[in-house]
Amino acid sequence: MDKVKIYQIGLDDFGRHGFDKLVELSREFEKIELCGVCDKDFERLESAEKFAEINDIKIETFQRTEEMYSNAEQNSGTGTELMVYDAGPTTDHSENIYKSMQHNFFHLAEKPPSMNRGEHIREKRLSEKGNAMWKVDFIERENPVVKKAMELVDDKKIEKIETFRESSVGIEKAIDNAARLGVKGGDILDKMIHEIYTLDMEIV
Repeated sequence: MDKVKIYQIGLDDFGRHGFDKLVELSREFEKIELCGVCDKDFERLESAEKFAEINDIKIETFQRTEEMYSNAEQNSGTGTELMVYDAGPTTDHSENIYKSMQHNFFHLAEKPPSMNRGEHIREKRLSEKGNAMWKVDFIERENPVVKKAMELVDDKKIEKIETFRESSVGIEKAIDNAARLGVKGGDILDKMIHEIYTLDMEIV
């Protein structure tokens, strides 16, 4: 592999932080190239493009993921791997993963990767068939406690699972909904997806 070319979806909150890190990586490593970013908000795109230019990096900007994937397909070639970093709306994660798998692009998604178990299983099956992969919930998967738990239940039948997670995000959303529009869940509507997706690695 000569180079990894990266495209990003979403520039809000996590996305903007991730974009800044990708710009930093592109400056430090010759084999990493940040090629483009997609967001529906023109002002965010303009801000990202200016930040990239200040750091001597030229990027393409897109307002539709279809345009971004088309550009990425044209940029793929021998010795080059394509990766999509998805920090866009939660409701679009599953479809974006599906598109990446169809193109054999590596895909790194912010959690959750989908809104229901059916979509998640479809993603898992696609990654098994293709030459690329998608990753999500890296912190949970690498958590020593989770790894040890996986070892302990490896050859056992699981009859019941109880999980507990503390977060103030749901309360923050209830108090100031406008400030937390992007939040799906939290203390009040928490789907507990972190543990569910980790267990899917073993059960599905």
